[in-house]
Amino acid sequence: MRNSSDPTKVSIDISGSAQTLATGTVTISATYGSVTGTATFTVLPATLVSIGFSPSAPSIALGTTVQLTAVGTFTDGSTQDPSPVFWNSGDPLVAYIQVNGTGLASGTALGTANISATSGSITGSTLLTVTSAVVASIAVLPASATIPAGTTQQFTATGTFTDSTTQDITSVAT
Repeated sequence: MRNSSDPTKVSIDISGSAQTLATGTVTISATYGSVTGTATFTVLPATLVSIGFSPSAPSIALGTTVQLTAVGTFTDGSTQDPSPVFWNSGDPLVAYIQVNGTGLASGTALGTANISATSGSITGSTLLTVTSAVVASIAVLPASATIPAGTTQQFTATGTFTDSTTQDITSVAT
């Protein structure tokens, strides 16, 4: 017989393979006849192994911004927010990003800047390109709205640039 002292944390199948379900420490036991042996088994939380970005390798027009999101990959294969994240720009003259901000990068000069995000001892980076593209057209969404008096409606402005990229320009458009 094989047994786990807490099957909600670790389950043991007939072959003795342990399936971890939650963090914590359990006692694993095996019995043969009237003899029982035990072992302590500790399940640790998943740890961060790498940081990626969304969008990856962004390109923005001079004077605009892009919201970068850090995406952590953990030892259990999950992807999630690796908070807390500390942001940095390798060239703040090209792309300004608040050091402890939210990942909002501003294109301040033409060129490229390596943007990094660090959580604990793990750092990921992506290359941000700032181009000379200019707005060719603006789409305002929703294109049509009807709502009752006294309520609010959020509109967004999406710019299509001369290099065929699109970007949310709501916060910089007038």
